Amino acid sequence: MTTAPQAAPAQDLTGRPTRFPHRPALDGIRGVFMVIFMLFHLGVAAFQGAWVAVNVFFVLSGFLIVRLLVAEREASGRLRLLEFYRRRARRLLPALFLVLGAIVAYGMLLAPDDARRPMRGDVLATLGFVMNWRLILRDDQYFEQFGNPSYLRHAWTLAVEEQFYVLAPLLVLGLVALLARRRARVGVLLALAAVSAVWTAVVGIGSMSAQSHAYYGTDTRAQALLVGAALAFALVSRDRDPQRDERAAQADNIDPEPEVKTGEPADEAGSGEDQAPRRTSWAGLSPAVVTAVGWVSLVLLVAGTVVVAPFPSWVYDYGGMLVLSAVAAALVLVAADDRAPSLQRVLGAPPLAYLGKLSYGLYLWHWPIALWLGQAMPEAPTWQVVVVGLTLTFLLAKLSYDLVEQPVLRHGLRGLTGRLTSGRAITAGGLAVLVAGAVSVSSGLPPAPAQAATPVEQGSEEGNPTFDQRVPSYVPSVPDLVRGQRAYTRPDPPVRIGMVGDSVPFLLARNFPARNFPGTSVANLAVAGCDTLDLPVANPNGGTLNNTPECVRGKQRLTADLQRSGADVSLLFPSTLLAFSHQVDGAMRRWGDPAFERAVGQALDAWARRSRAGGVAGLMIATLPCRVDLSGLDPGFVNTVRTKEPEAYREARNPVQINAYLRGWAKDRGVPVLELGQAVCGDTQRSSAAGIQFFQDGLHFSVPASPMIWKWMLPQILAPLGSERRP
Repeated sequence: MTTAPQAAPAQDLTGRPTRFPHRPALDGIRGVFMVIFMLFHLGVAAFQGAWVAVNVFFVLSGFLIVRLLVAEREASGRLRLLEFYRRRARRLLPALFLVLGAIVAYGMLLAPDDARRPMRGDVLATLGFVMNWRLILRDDQYFEQFGNPSYLRHAWTLAVEEQFYVLAPLLVLGLVALLARRRARVGVLLALAAVSAVWTAVVGIGSMSAQSHAYYGTDTRAQALLVGAALAFALVSRDRDPQRDERAAQADNIDPEPEVKTGEPADEAGSGEDQAPRRTSWAGLSPAVVTAVGWVSLVLLVAGTVVVAPFPSWVYDYGGMLVLSAVAAALVLVAADDRAPSLQRVLGAPPLAYLGKLSYGLYLWHWPIALWLGQAMPEAPTWQVVVVGLTLTFLLAKLSYDLVEQPVLRHGLRGLTGRLTSGRAITAGGLAVLVAGAVSVSSGLPPAPAQAATPVEQGSEEGNPTFDQRVPSYVPSVPDLVRGQRAYTRPDPPVRIGMVGDSVPFLLARNFPARNFPGTSVANLAVAGCDTLDLPVANPNGGTLNNTPECVRGKQRLTADLQRSGADVSLLFPSTLLAFSHQVDGAMRRWGDPAFERAVGQALDAWARRSRAGGVAGLMIATLPCRVDLSGLDPGFVNTVRTKEPEAYREARNPVQINAYLRGWAKDRGVPVLELGQAVCGDTQRSSAAGIQFFQDGLHFSVPASPMIWKWMLPQILAPLGSERRP
């Protein structure tokens, strides 16, 4: 048979030569799926199943790491654990420190406050390789693109792999010590993978917390890593029979692989451990069958990145992730076999193989760049974002690889500094700088201005973001929002306003300048991220987004909270989420669908009913303002909505249908309307007044604009009350 060209020979962790040369096709697998992964994050909505690429990376990592450990165990009879972890640190930390340093510098110099606040915890969690569990604990939704996604959200995969790297040597030692036969070792690993798949079904995807756990969990993702580990054990094991190897080679008309004397370190190929396996019992298959298996696996996985939705039930509840892991293992197996020359040539092509070698840097840089471009190019077409994003990511990854990663991998940290200082000192210093920067980037926010006690009730802040910078209790000069607007007159008796809705009224209540408006106080009953509807939002990338438990509880206790607060008015701010499709009666519906509009009416009726039961004297509902700049939304989500739901995109920017419906509902029920949308946007969809920008992030009113909004709102709120106010 025809064999693929042999790459440069490799060494194991001890520096001894191995029998397993580097296969460029394995780098090519990384290259293919890393490109897909980057395209999705840069806004190419067609790759809704890009998470399938993550599964491929996990299988490949499990295979390569365990393959390296098994090779060392066979070559030396033991594992040098400290050497293994030292090489892992050399491979991963330099590039990671660079990216973390860039993010911390951005946070300290340029980032808005709402992006800076979570950076401390995110950087520390990334350094500790526990970012996935941090995301799980805060119910982060990977495919939910509202608000401000973490600049280190993508570090969850690195955390999962590093947690596996801690356990992998112990797993190898245990299996080799307890089980003599290869099949038994492989069987144990596959059984553990099946346990992980069953546990994933137990976790389920029935709630936001469950979805976060199922997607980010080390326990749920272990199945892919274990399948890769099982493949490594299946290919090489302690129960090797050299005579059998020679007989198999002769039967296949090839020469047995020679022992290698010298070569480059294994970690210089891609992520570091790309070694082709020796022949096993599957060597009896013909080259045509091997090639067919490889091509079918590649096509299935690439197609999966297009057709598989983010949270299909069959993937998490019925073992689909395990099946996809098996398909990925088949691709890895064929890519490492020299009897599939066509697949070897395609995946091992220099451009793809080189992208695979750069894949770690590409992975680290592409997500922050995607978020930065979302701010710099909020309205740019997808193709422009893709071109700029891929170019910047490739340049940074190449610089990192050539100038930092490779010198450190070959020569340690002294590859960067010569013999000026020790590697330990450099590592400790770099770590100290990052930790100090992470702490200061969040704690260095402008303090809240000194203010006297105010009648603002902050209400329940469970699940809400904290905002350290607030409007002072008195603002000397507040410009008008609308020319000729009504002046504020102190009410007698005093009036208390209950603010209901999501983070928009929540922040307005927090930024109420109380001393500017004596006689009026505010009860903050809003919950950040709370949708007006009690129905899942349809994610254009597939799946749904549910209300948080805090939102559900806030709605249920609204009557009691209004009674306890003594509010005279219940003022509802409907959510911008109303612009997007929701799951109603088992189907995805939006404006223009009677079932959707009926659901909106029922949600508003429930608010009115609960408010009246709370004893308020008046109800009022606000119209939504226009949003000229959608930079507060994730760029991937914005581009996806603009492509797949252009009507929803336009409605989010200019909520004509929503406000028309709100006015009709309010008229039918005798509820006054606070025409906030018209007051803010006017006839030209303006974004500022008196030189003050309305929005701080495209969604929430800025701190300077909040007093101006209140100055216009309060006369509108007080006018309908008349003599019906609570004595």
